[in-house]
Amino acid sequence: MDKDFHYYGTYVAACYAGYSAREAQTIAHAAQYVDDSVHRLLINQGDYGIDFQPIPTCHTTGELGWTTVGSGPSLSELHQVWILFHFLPGNYESQTLSDPNASSRMREYTGPQHDSFPSVFPVKSWDYNDKAKLEFRLLCLPESPMAMAMINDIINKHVGQPYETHLIGLRMHVLADTAAHAYYAGTPAWHVNDAGAKVYDLTSNPKKEVPWLPISGGEQSTPSTTIYYDSIFYLGHGRMGSVPDYPWIRYEYSPKWSSTSIIKDNPVEYLKIFKQMVTALKCIKERKRFDISNIELIDQKYISAIDNILRTKHDFGLGDKASEMRCNLWKKAITDGSLGSVVMPEEYNKDLWLNVVKKTGSSTGTDYYKFNKAAIEHLDFVKSSLSKNKIPLD
Repeated sequence: MDKDFHYYGTYVAACYAGYSAREAQTIAHAAQYVDDSVHRLLINQGDYGIDFQPIPTCHTTGELGWTTVGSGPSLSELHQVWILFHFLPGNYESQTLSDPNASSRMREYTGPQHDSFPSVFPVKSWDYNDKAKLEFRLLCLPESPMAMAMINDIINKHVGQPYETHLIGLRMHVLADTAAHAYYAGTPAWHVNDAGAKVYDLTSNPKKEVPWLPISGGEQSTPSTTIYYDSIFYLGHGRMGSVPDYPWIRYEYSPKWSSTSIIKDNPVEYLKIFKQMVTALKCIKERKRFDISNIELIDQKYISAIDNILRTKHDFGLGDKASEMRCNLWKKAITDGSLGSVVMPEEYNKDLWLNVVKKTGSSTGTDYYKFNKAAIEHLDFVKSSLSKNKIPLD
């Protein structure tokens, strides 16, 4: 997902859940900031009075590129960032949380068992071994026990904390990404995140092949002398480019892990996750347990307006312009009253929170401090939960 949904969609959801415009603004800013809090925006422990070491919640393309050549973020940091904040694992039956729908939710691996190819790298072959099986368990799936638990964790342990609102926004980002990032994992893994070269746009009639992907040629791509089995290229949905982040697209593709193709209907899934966000936010505000199967009712005319926003199609290959175009759709709907009595939020500025720290010379009590504190709390919670289910990240 991009800024259009993480910022404006989250803001509207928070307003519908009963938060004030000021609170909704902070929640939405924190939700989008997860995609922007890279190393450049981190200060060192001790600077400006901060009493812990902030952690990144995202990496730039450049940082990931350096990883490819061996001098970027470590695998441990990649897992910490992408698994915990963007691809929440869900392809396992929880031993510690209620998981009645595990059998229908989980996905079965029907991909290759062995593979080999010429390579300049030491690893020239691959087997579906214990490590590969663990990586498949990291598959991000919506409506997982972890997704529900992280919401209830706010109610159980973080109510009244100075960073509560920022943790809410951060976890709205993670919750939303379980829809867009379903069937991908936040680890560099060829057998999980690769896909066939042909991806079809089903919003066209007849269906059309998506005109741009990072790899093209051949019905099923294979690693090469420069792209290997655990290459950073196979992190998350990098293999698919921006396609999973388009809210309007219904697409068909062939993931490496499945012997059959998959159809993802983004407008349906995005609208569903919006409703879940409103429900989660309202549960937090009212201090009652979040149950993902018990969704709040929202006025149908507002749902129709949001559905129209999500389904507005644009060309492929527009880069950041596409997200800005979609942001304008949300702003227009707020301005003309299509979304009800929602007040227009401020323009998002990823440098705003850090600039306040630098201007005042102190991090104490700032949004910057609270967000980064929330990031630490989220990291500790997810790592602990996964560890209890015998899924180590280190």
